[in-house]
Amino acid sequence: MSGPDHRVGPGVVLAFLSAMALNGLDATIITPALPRIASDLGAGLDHITAVEWSFLVAAGLALPAAGWAGSRWRPAWVLACCSVVFALGCAVALAAPVLEVLVAARALQGIASGLMVPVGLVMAYDGATGSDRLRIARWTTVPLTLVPMVGPLLGGWLTQHHGWRSMFAVLLVLAMVVALTTWWVGRDGRATDPAARLDAIGLLLVGGAILLATIALPLSSSSLPLALGCLVVAVPVAFLARRWCRRPGRVLDLGVTRLRTFRAGLVTTALCAAVVNALLCAVPVLLVTRQGHSTTEAGLVLAAESLGVLLGARLVGSAQRFGVRGWVLASVLATVPCVVVALLGGGRWALPTAATGLALVGILLGQPTMLGQVMAFHGLAGEQMPSATVLLMGLRSVASAWGVVAVSLTLPHPGAALWCAALTVVLVLALLLPVGRVPAATWAATVGDGPGPA
Repeated sequence: MSGPDHRVGPGVVLAFLSAMALNGLDATIITPALPRIASDLGAGLDHITAVEWSFLVAAGLALPAAGWAGSRWRPAWVLACCSVVFALGCAVALAAPVLEVLVAARALQGIASGLMVPVGLVMAYDGATGSDRLRIARWTTVPLTLVPMVGPLLGGWLTQHHGWRSMFAVLLVLAMVVALTTWWVGRDGRATDPAARLDAIGLLLVGGAILLATIALPLSSSSLPLALGCLVVAVPVAFLARRWCRRPGRVLDLGVTRLRTFRAGLVTTALCAAVVNALLCAVPVLLVTRQGHSTTEAGLVLAAESLGVLLGARLVGSAQRFGVRGWVLASVLATVPCVVVALLGGGRWALPTAATGLALVGILLGQPTMLGQVMAFHGLAGEQMPSATVLLMGLRSVASAWGVVAVSLTLPHPGAALWCAALTVVLVLALLLPVGRVPAATWAATVGDGPGPA
């Protein structure tokens, strides 16, 4: 429960902003360096993407524990501890001699990152006045939008001029700054529920099912029987997790999935995340390994997608004018040629072609992503919001990992660009199903002022 309203000081805002900036930077800085990391560690292109998907899966698995951690202890201290764990992961990555160590370090960073965002939101907004919330949003919107754009540029430049390990040195320093800042501002904080208990069984069941399903895909390229074994085990574990989470007080409240609007919004945002992350993984690898471009140039191309998302956010308001469902369906269909342009452009125009394609994907897929989020929360009761937020953020992170894993299976093959394009187009077209199954009137109601569904 929130405490009484109080003024939120600039120190809290600074701590929140620095933690979110660290999280956003880490999510984008590594991708341009993947080909160089693969070369230095002697890893194949289908294996090096584990550096990305291990982080994403770990972040998704840690999210359900965020509410418990933020209630059990002071949110600022939890955030400081997460920053220290994140820094430890950076230190291990900095000295990683082999790919397996680097993947483990990235998973450790992912666990810390998965807790940072929800706990940071609790620290910044719990008990804040309405004017405080508006002030925090105004101060943080622009920096948190620009950080993902700077990440690929910084990662590409550091890798080209100072080696890929320098990225983790930068993240290590930033993580320690965040830890010191949040510890300082949290000295007078309080725990909202010191007696809160963690549903460890539910967390293990949910995490086990997701992890088994995720590692089955990359294993399929080297050991099909082992991959099938993971899937066979994942099915009953997922069934048990679903049964367990039906009970009150569990790590996830699956009751919100009974709402059609929530299901549609959840699947829509998850598929969008899978498409975007598949592209952000494939494009730099193809540019560097197949066309000989530098990591700095690859980072510059990736920054175009963040710029597209920023521009796309200004177009969402037009959805009501043209019909929300029609607007989303048109955006999805228009994404298909943009994916082809981003992945199949070559020759002297490869860089501007890829950048243009990614920017357009950011603009177009930004529409179903944002409107899908609005639909997911439409008509939810106040007590359902925490579980819905965890489900949405967690599945989006896991779907991002699955997109990276899927596209990584195509990268070692001679026709990698064509296979990547075909796979990504299939994922884009899959969006038509959740979008089209919801009536146009329901889509219109989600962005209107009317009441939610019963």
